[in-house]
Amino acid sequence: MLKLGFLGVTQKTFKSQKEDIYNRSIDVLLKLSQKLSFELIYSPSLIEDPFILQKILEEWQDKIDFLLFQTTTFAGGFLGEILAKSDLPVIFWAIPELEIKGNLKWNSLCSLNFFASLIKKFNPKKKFDWIYTFPEEENKELIEILKVLKILKNLKSLKIIHLVGTAPGFFNLEVSYELLKSKFGIEIKNYPSLDIIVEIIKSLDKNELEKTKEEIKKIINIPIEEKWLDEGLKIAIALEELAKKENAKAIASRCWPDFRETLSIFPCFSFAIVSEKIPVSCEGDILSALGMYILKEISEKPTSVLDLVYYDNKSIILWHCGNTSLSLTKPPISLDYQFNHPGMGSTIDSKFKEGEVTLFSFNQDLKNALIFSGKISYPFESKFKGSFAYITDLPIKPRELFDTIVKEGFPHHLVLSYGNFVALIKKVLYWLEIPSITF
Repeated sequence: MLKLGFLGVTQKTFKSQKEDIYNRSIDVLLKLSQKLSFELIYSPSLIEDPFILQKILEEWQDKIDFLLFQTTTFAGGFLGEILAKSDLPVIFWAIPELEIKGNLKWNSLCSLNFFASLIKKFNPKKKFDWIYTFPEEENKELIEILKVLKILKNLKSLKIIHLVGTAPGFFNLEVSYELLKSKFGIEIKNYPSLDIIVEIIKSLDKNELEKTKEEIKKIINIPIEEKWLDEGLKIAIALEELAKKENAKAIASRCWPDFRETLSIFPCFSFAIVSEKIPVSCEGDILSALGMYILKEISEKPTSVLDLVYYDNKSIILWHCGNTSLSLTKPPISLDYQFNHPGMGSTIDSKFKEGEVTLFSFNQDLKNALIFSGKISYPFESKFKGSFAYITDLPIKPRELFDTIVKEGFPHHLVLSYGNFVALIKKVLYWLEIPSITF
């Protein structure tokens, strides 16, 4: 669980309502700690004395993950020097003036500027971020920064299942387990074959399978043999049980040729079902599984991994075999054969829903990351079979976007979810020290 420290600084010359605004900030954070599940450690009163600040920071050094530091009013540089020289990562919080009238009440924003510049003077490698907002329980800026901090904390204990390995010859999707462990603390649990899935399938509860099957049949059309629904659901339930057993929050699974050779099926539909709760990337792509996890935590919606397969002057088309979470698709939704293997299921044939989306990709060996937004719409009815999204309203010309992807060496997968979260992902990457390319 995220452990957040909170304190505010002031000086005697600023007297107006500063205790009220600080106490209100504590109340709001305590309520949010219940909603968002984090632990709050705070100073009960504003701090003026550098000695007291020094003592608190020393006490909190091993107790908190981040320090939310409110420049409640303007405050002295000796406080700023102590903060700058501490090892604690900082989020500054400045409070807007109540009114543009009469005497300046707090000068909080200028104080943030002052303290941030002291960090650059005394400890230029120290990382920090900032917010500028009133303390309100439904405040978007405050909630978003807390969400970012939670993701950063959770990454340190994240476990990803790597099922079998990467797809044969997809060398650009390979990543060192040791790199992920040393950089983030992420644990990769590898299963070198599908034996574990086969064993779980053998012991599945038939009643659970039938119940799930009836629910799915209410949502999708099944123009192919119903056995593909049955077999696909068995794999989905087995993947969910494996993730539960390992306490894993994401899965990167090699989908071909292993599922076809071992279970005589393609698992795209299975991945779609599991991805409603647990991100599952195709072709054993660990970095896309990581990207799906981050974007899911930010968007609070399922995510999907896709290929960029076409562009014109105004749009790009993203596609994959048929692995889209059902909640991301628009009717009609059909169970189908794999596009390259007529007669062998099972995939989802569907279009993504219309709406604004964020696209995200880690580069090889985490060299950098790509983030951009767009809008899904459909000016025509035709589509490629499988998972299909026609994306317009891009922040850059499609050719320039594709040129960036290929010149930078990005792998051929993009992660998608609904909403515009470019700025928030950029904040996560800043703390992870991964350069971002945004438009």
